[in-house]
Formats: sequence, C-alpha cells, structure tokens
Amino acid sequence: MLYKSNRMFSIFCRLVIKFISSFNYNLMKKTLFYLLLTAFAFSCSKSNNQNTPKVQPTAAQLVSPVNNEPCNQGNVLDDITKSEVTLSWNKSNFTNSYTLVITNLTTTQSSQENYNTNQAVVTLDRDTSYSWYVISRTNESDLIAESEHWTFYNAAEGEVNHVPYPASLISPLQKDTTTSSNVTFSWKGEDNDNDIASYEIYLGNDENNLVLQETTSNQTITISLNANTHYFWRVYTKDTKGNISISNLFEFTSGD
Repeated sequence: MLYKSNRMFSIFCRLVIKFISSFNYNLMKKTLFYLLLTAFAFSCSKSNNQNTPKVQPTAAQLVSPVNNEPCNQGNVLDDITKSEVTLSWNKSNFTNSYTLVITNLTTTQSSQENYNTNQAVVTLDRDTSYSWYVISRTNESDLIAESEHWTFYNAAEGEVNHVPYPASLISPLQKDTTTSSNVTFSWKGEDNDNDIASYEIYLGNDENNLVLQETTSNQTITISLNANTHYFWRVYTKDTKGNISISNLFEFTSGD
C-alpha cells in the first residue's frame, strides 16, 4: 500500500514538473522574442543617430563697413559724439540666427546681440575704431561658424587727424606654438594720416595683467621668453597727435 502510494506521488510530481517545464519554456520563448525585438529596435535607432551628421552652418562673409577703412556713413544722433551705423554681411548656409560681436578698440569693451537677418543698425561712438565679426548658428545642432574679424574707424565730422588703425598681429598667430623660446613678434600698423609715432608691445601670462615690454617705431621685435609657457600679447599704436589704438589680444605658447 505504501509502495503504491509513493509510486502515485512520484508520477504526480513528474507530471507537475513536466507541466511547469512546458509552461516556462513557452514563456521563455515569448520573453526572449520580445527582448530580441527590443534590442534590435534600439540598435537600429542608435545606429541611425550615430550615422546622422550634425548640421554645420557656414561662416558669414562680412560686407560693410569695409575692413580697415573709415566709416563716414550713418545717422548722426542728437548726441553728436554718437552715430547709427549699419553693419551687413552675406547670409550663410544652414543658419537660423547670427550673433554680432563688436569691440570698441579704445576701451576694449565688447558687446554682442543676436539677429535673424543679415544686417544690424548699431549706435557707436564717433572718432573711434572698432572690430567686429559674426557667429552663424543653427537650430539643428550646437555647431557654430565664425566669420573673419574686421576693423573700421567710425569717423567724426570735420576730423583733422585720425586715430591709427589697430595693428594687425602677424606673428605669433592666435593659439600658435612657437619653435623656440626666442620669439619674434611682428605686426602691421596703418594710419590715414601716416603719422604713427610708436608701438608699445604688451605681454604676459595673464590676459588681464599685461606688462609693457618695449616701445619701438619698428613693426617687429624679438624677445627671449620662458620655454613651454603660455602667453598673451597685444600692440598699442600711437600717432604724433597722441591718438592711441589697441590691437586684438592674441595668445600663444613658447617653444623649447
């Protein structure tokens, strides 16, 4: 009797195990199918995202005011020390908006505004030199494109003597690494009155604390620097009337 009872229990257990095994197998098949389907969909989506290049706007071409020229156009305001000047540039490809950056080269103060068109009317001090450039932006990505940097002189009526144009820095170039710690600095100065008296070369490791290195009438000097060191430099141009203009700020790393 006990034997029969044990045998029946054994048969029952086998049937239950077989049922459970069969149930789990079908469930596993369904679960595995959905997992594979999900993994395939995710893989395709990720592959498509990786293969889709980011949209890159092109750089705008500056038009007016002309580079390194006096700007005699614009509306003089009631405050005759200021005038409205129109800055324009060609539309760039793949671009939704532009950021106009203007720097007063006497005070070195910069301002920037966003525009949806390819021109802007700005109020500027007269008898002052400015640099400007345009950043092209797109809504499709975080990539940007930067135009060339131009300079112009916003003239004053009846001007007898002009402020020199800011010196154009030639060497070392922006973010350059020199081949030696004996660095030759060169630049180009221009003035409508041809009365440039001197250039002052400022240099330092801190862009906010540059030190006067030399005053010269030449447009090149050589200075011995610390090797493998990061520097900032700019040039002040002075004419015989005491007018001063300030170049852009460049940075570089000295060589061995």
